[in-house]
Amino acid sequence: MPFITEEIWHAIAERKEGDDIIIAQQPKFQGFDESILKQFEFTQEVINNVRKVRSDKNIAFRDAIQLVVKGTANKDFDCVIAKLCNVSEVSYVAEAPAGAFGFIVGSTEFFVPLTGSVDVEAEIKKLEEELKYAQGFLKSVEAKLSNERFVSGAPAAVVDKERKKKADAEAKIAAIEQQLAGLRK
Repeated sequence: MPFITEEIWHAIAERKEGDDIIIAQQPKFQGFDESILKQFEFTQEVINNVRKVRSDKNIAFRDAIQLVVKGTANKDFDCVIAKLCNVSEVSYVAEAPAGAFGFIVGSTEFFVPLTGSVDVEAEIKKLEEELKYAQGFLKSVEAKLSNERFVSGAPAAVVDKERKKKADAEAKIAAIEQQLAGLRK
């Protein structure tokens, strides 16, 4: 294989005599883009949630679905989501679609419009349980943030993390309430 590698090395770019890969220096590590890693972590969470929706709603993977995004999201990894989740179309909207089941990643809402036979009553019951849990979680976070000793004594990073939890919980509650309203129509 070293001969083939050498041929490819010379075919990629114009090289001087004696500029061979076999004697070339190993490239120095020049770092990586932290923002791309964060974007992919976000994408990974979206993929996991789409697969969870498929599993919960018994949608076969061979059946292509649509993904509707409400909010701002980086579109660089849409093709990865489409490929790994068998999504036929990723569309961005200003308003949440009716009759769709959704999830939240960060502060962005995602919806999978569902067709076919879905037990609406069972979905409403499940969403009501999720809503109750999210409201309890929000109440516990608000209790922490209303405690003056916690806010003044905790490091700023911890307090900021709790505030982010509060914002995420409020967004989740709003999304669940919106889904419930859509199902009860």
